[in-house]
Amino acid sequence: MLVLVMGHRRGIGKALERLAVPYLIWNEKEVVNPGKAQKIIVKPYPKERQRLLLEVSTQITHVIAGTEGSVVAASKARIWLEAKRNPHSLILRCTDKYLMKKYLFEKDIPMTKFARAKKGVGYSEYFEKLGSPFIAKPRKSSGSRGVSKVNTEAEFKKIVSQNMILEKAIEGQEGSVETLIDNGKIIFTNITTYKVVGHCNLIPGELSDSDKEIISALNEKVIKALKVSWGLTHMEFYRTNAGVLFGEIALRPPGGYIMEAISKAYNCNFWEKFVHVELGLPLSDSIELSKYASTIVLHPSAGNVSNIKGLDVAKGLASLVKLKLKVEVGDNISARSGTGEDVGHAILAHTDKKQLEEDVEAFLANFEIVLS
Repeated sequence: MLVLVMGHRRGIGKALERLAVPYLIWNEKEVVNPGKAQKIIVKPYPKERQRLLLEVSTQITHVIAGTEGSVVAASKARIWLEAKRNPHSLILRCTDKYLMKKYLFEKDIPMTKFARAKKGVGYSEYFEKLGSPFIAKPRKSSGSRGVSKVNTEAEFKKIVSQNMILEKAIEGQEGSVETLIDNGKIIFTNITTYKVVGHCNLIPGELSDSDKEIISALNEKVIKALKVSWGLTHMEFYRTNAGVLFGEIALRPPGGYIMEAISKAYNCNFWEKFVHVELGLPLSDSIELSKYASTIVLHPSAGNVSNIKGLDVAKGLASLVKLKLKVEVGDNISARSGTGEDVGHAILAHTDKKQLEEDVEAFLANFEIVLS
């Protein structure tokens, strides 16, 4: 067995090392902490088979995509290397928001109204269909990058391109479902709720039994409609007055340190579970909830760090498992272009749900990166 990891995530490398499976890394940016990879390739992902085979061996048996930007390239590599794969059409639907929503809308998946941005179609036509404001999103991006709220024709002309999908704005609470699928069967599901969108998640989320049933049923319907045979999905949803609506779905590990928080909540190494499914290896143990967890992603607005408040309070919380800061006083922070960017994060976990909730509130109330 030989694995090509496209899109570096250290959790994948560690899991492969524990399994004693050799692997290579192909990443478009410099690889920090590559572990025991046999080879590291830092180049743009290949767009043709010849380019791939100049760098890697045809002996590769599996290709794992770790990041959003590597998903399509990894799917092409699986085809070229004749490795285990899902249909490439599925991969395209899970990376292009318009193709995704058009396909799933035809399968009766509930979602907000949407339209593809087209050349020559003006603001008034979209306003009539979607109302105001409506949301403009790049079709092939995630993590809120490039997302804009359109209120006026002037804003529309300034930001909209043909590479965007337009959606009716949603009023509701966001969350996500992380699902492991093996041989076409769902073998694990976790529902995450977003306490502060882009900054704080609760795992598993605070939901009523009826909400859990509705969200789980929607997730299962989406996975069946897409015919996902194996892998890890990350489906975003909205709880609204009109019911639970589908947001989008990705076939890859989620960001926001959700993988680490799931590991704490379910007392397992979730990266290892993911790699087992990718490689077609059996999962010997069931995945059972043992704690309640939270991720807090740190990123204030742009500016110079003048102070960091509340460190002592944060470090004294009973639920705190990890607190990592990438900045210190005097550092300059650039504007955040997407939720995948951060200057630090915290992971909290506790067997007592109330204790976790209190500690999350205390962290959010006291910890602050102060900017001048």
